[in-house]
Amino acid sequence: MKLSLNDSAIIDESTTIRTEFLKSGIVSILQVNNNVEITVGERSFRGSLIDIDCLANLGESQDDFFMHSNEVIERSHNREKELFYSLLTSETLAMFNPEYEEKV
Repeated sequence: MKLSLNDSAIIDESTTIRTEFLKSGIVSILQVNNNVEITVGERSFRGSLIDIDCLANLGESQDDFFMHSNEVIERSHNREKELFYSLLTSETLAMFNPEYEEKV
């Protein structure tokens, strides 16, 4: 993700971006924070935080969820993965050395 303001890159500043996307009845809420610091044991790490939430628009009836919960959860999960992977360049993805399972 590249972010600039008045043609100047925002790199060092602490920045939070939040946006929503609607696709196929799923609202995806994307929040990206840079310059986030976490501590694990004695080590500290600085980087970016990506938070994705997906909400299914079920219309007026909540019963729709319970009748179709597996489908709603699967569609939401797939949308979340689609959005996450769209944020990564192929070079960034390769750094994680992903292993893919074959679908049966």
